[in-house]
Amino acid sequence: MAIRIISNAGGNWTTAACWVGGLIASTEDDVYASATSGNVTIQSGSYCRSIDLTGYNGTITSNGGDLVIGYQTLTRRSDNVAAYIPAGIKMTTMRFTFYNLTPVETTIYLISPDVTKLMSFSVVSGSFKMLNDISAFQFTFNGQYQATPLVFNFDGHTLNTISGIVLNGLYNTILLQACVINYLYYASYSYPALNVSASSVFNMEGALINYYGTPVLTITNLTANPWGSFDIAYYGNGGTFAIASNISVRNFYLLPVSVCYITITTNKTLTLTGDFYIHQTAALQANINCWISGGTIYKNGSTQDLYYVYVTNTVFTGTSIWNLRNNSTLSGTCTGLNMIGGAFCVDIENGDDTVPTALGWWKTLYSGHFQLA
Repeated sequence: MAIRIISNAGGNWTTAACWVGGLIASTEDDVYASATSGNVTIQSGSYCRSIDLTGYNGTITSNGGDLVIGYQTLTRRSDNVAAYIPAGIKMTTMRFTFYNLTPVETTIYLISPDVTKLMSFSVVSGSFKMLNDISAFQFTFNGQYQATPLVFNFDGHTLNTISGIVLNGLYNTILLQACVINYLYYASYSYPALNVSASSVFNMEGALINYYGTPVLTITNLTANPWGSFDIAYYGNGGTFAIASNISVRNFYLLPVSVCYITITTNKTLTLTGDFYIHQTAALQANINCWISGGTIYKNGSTQDLYYVYVTNTVFTGTSIWNLRNNSTLSGTCTGLNMIGGAFCVDIENGDDTVPTALGWWKTLYSGHFQLA
């Protein structure tokens, strides 16, 4: 075991010129940098026992390969830190593989202030705890199918992401209890925002997801294991929650600048264990501000009033009483809703909404909703 320091020249991790003394860092070495150390490129075959970039002014970049930190048969450095990368360190599309087979939890202090960069963690085995908030374009956690569970603990920290969080592989557990996860969307992406492979556990007990922006946020592959009780809040304008699997949310708060959408795949259920709240600013109070379509919404234990919503082919179940109130629209088959409130107009064929009153209006876009004599 030895200390290796990145040279002023920098370069490819796997070349002698990158290191003071010309000895390439290996799985047994602790890596450090100085204020004058040069830029480093990670490629296949880049290894170390630990890395500490305190005082580093250069940029570390992944060129398609992972920086492998630790190894199956080796212990950690004396303070049991695998990575210490403080704020201000510049990283580009970084990818990490962590090993930890020691009985003591390994700690990682890793801050990437640029949310446009990719952070990929291929963690093979062990228990890891993040010591700080972290930002990245996308977080990807790739398990290596070990016989013992992998635990990655973000308990209590903030994760800022533009694209999303992906958990791949068997025997994995991601702990996000009490975390705040901020989705800072500015474009739609083809991959899900939260995608958990079967047989993995995504524990979000007490976590809060804040969703900002306009594109689609897709939630999928969450049927195998419970998430725990967590909250979702939406603060954007025109964004869509696309729910493609059975999920359970504690409190679901929709606080759009103007409008938002919830789409649930047919035969999938959104279970609400707490509050479901839709808010609109007074300036737009006369308009529809939330579109709900497809699937099933399940809730127990209280009366739920919906205002300013457009509901299409969604089933409402559970012991809760679902009331559709002022300035709302029904389309298709929507069982489990009670139409309550002020005056309403009904045009079976056209859905005429030209007769609103001070108490609001209703319209139905399908025949047979009312039992008309």
